[in-house]
Amino acid sequence: MIHICFPLYDPDGTYSKMDGTAICSVLEHTSENVIIHLLCDDTLTPENRFKFEKLVKKYEAKIEFHKVEVDAKFADQPILQIITIGTLQRLYIPQLIDSDKVIYFDADLIINLDVKTLWDIDLADHAIAACHDDALFEGWRKYEYIENHFFNREKYFNGGVLVMNLKKIREEYSLLEQVSDFFQNYKECEYADQDAMNYIFSDRVMILPQKFNLFVSGRRRTQDAELKEAIYHYSGEDGKPRFMKRDIYDELFFKYLDKTPWSTDEDRANFYEKKLDNKDMEIFLLQSSLKKIFSGRKFFWGTSGLIHFAVMEFFGANKDIDIYIDNNSALWGKEKDGIQICSPEYIQTQKKDEFSIIITSMRYNTIKKQLISMGYQENIDFFDGRKFIKEKEGGYVQWLV
Repeated sequence: MIHICFPLYDPDGTYSKMDGTAICSVLEHTSENVIIHLLCDDTLTPENRFKFEKLVKKYEAKIEFHKVEVDAKFADQPILQIITIGTLQRLYIPQLIDSDKVIYFDADLIINLDVKTLWDIDLADHAIAACHDDALFEGWRKYEYIENHFFNREKYFNGGVLVMNLKKIREEYSLLEQVSDFFQNYKECEYADQDAMNYIFSDRVMILPQKFNLFVSGRRRTQDAELKEAIYHYSGEDGKPRFMKRDIYDELFFKYLDKTPWSTDEDRANFYEKKLDNKDMEIFLLQSSLKKIFSGRKFFWGTSGLIHFAVMEFFGANKDIDIYIDNNSALWGKEKDGIQICSPEYIQTQKKDEFSIIITSMRYNTIKKQLISMGYQENIDFFDGRKFIKEKEGGYVQWLV
């Protein structure tokens, strides 16, 4: 029996379709006996529960629903200002699933291979097996905690696909307590429990071939137009899945969505409607952001780097009223391009409605958390400079939605 676990935190109904499509892709590719474990909470509706049961019955597989109540000790963690509490569901796998081993899959995957090839990997003495986070490993997404060697780039793994040695984890680790301690001690880490697991299992991780966790964003970036026997991960740079590019990766996703109980005309219409609503919101935010930014002073956070010059060229600066902000204390009081460089504390001495903060650094998520802790709001007080520049200049990959 192959044990496979998926998370489900679904306040708006989108992720049931995602999980269902991923589960379908698993069951389409294997003749082995499979049991699906669905981690869920009260956001799983009775209607969607019935659809999951109907889906696995079609393939003569089994499904178990595990209700997860995230411990209150996580409720005040600073990281929850950035992520949803559903991200933490996988931490409960060792105590919920009665098996010595399990495969964990994120919802935003398509498994385009026989999952038995992953299940049959011998973990030996390793606690966990996973793939590199290829965006960070290949360097097209920067992360301070890798650049400063807090994490070993050669061992840092993505948490979207995991083979977990549950027997060893239960015997040798106190996973929930260790993750909670990590959050308290390393508040600046950006990738929540993925960072925590990298820290905890740093010496007990087996790095798998990358085919078991290929980021679609990377394949689109390199214009890879040939599908492989692989697991495709649809997470975007902001952590949200991206579709409607109308390419081979979209076709792959919709191929399996069409085989699920969520493939009705009404479901498909709702899916597209939400995606289009998201696009409309992106356009509205860009328009309102530009209106706000150009109505007052501009504080540019970051003085150098890959995207700095492109963002500065787009916005321009008034040397008499605009400033640079930087966390590097050695730069405070100096000038760059005739513009004063100030500390982050300077911002709080200024009248809030008279300026906008534009982040010109690749370390957006780190600075975002810093600004939120200072009382500033994203897309109201501070803005991601990468949203305003072209992809070739270091901006985000331009998906349609």
